[in-house]
Amino acid sequence: MKFGRSELKAFTGATLPDLIGSVVSDLAPALRGHPVRLDLPDGLPEVDVDVTLISRVLTNLLENAVRHAPRGTEITIGARPAPPGAVLVFVADQGPGVGPERRDEVFGLLARRDSDAGAGLGLSIAKTFVEAHGQRIWVEDAPGGGAKFCLTLPASAVIGKEARLGAGTHR
Repeated sequence: MKFGRSELKAFTGATLPDLIGSVVSDLAPALRGHPVRLDLPDGLPEVDVDVTLISRVLTNLLENAVRHAPRGTEITIGARPAPPGAVLVFVADQGPGVGPERRDEVFGLLARRDSDAGAGLGLSIAKTFVEAHGQRIWVEDAPGGGAKFCLTLPASAVIGKEARLGAGTHR
């Protein structure tokens, strides 16, 4: 499945706190047993994304964290500005992590551990949706152990006040 920027339903001005809050709210029953910590600093730029696709990406990452992290351990969802013109988003858990030798493989079709309950499609779909936005997704070690799935999203362009035309400004 290939997507190009023209096939995306662009949603300029999505706020990450709203987008993440919606996904966490939708997954509340599945997240029971895992405290969720939001690490979203003030002043994050809005993102220019297809909300449906990126919600699915975040859902897949959170469901994987629940599946692999021991019950009762914290899951952290956070974001940071990531120049140029992007925002870094991450989901970190305290599960077994992903060894360096498997970090590319986990994003392939049907990639799963022998003990996985999933179909092995979630991370492949996540990668496709993130790349459709011209961005990237990867996994690294979480601080203190576990996996930290990271992705970048395009920041919305800021249009200066002086560049905007209001009603009645042209004659």
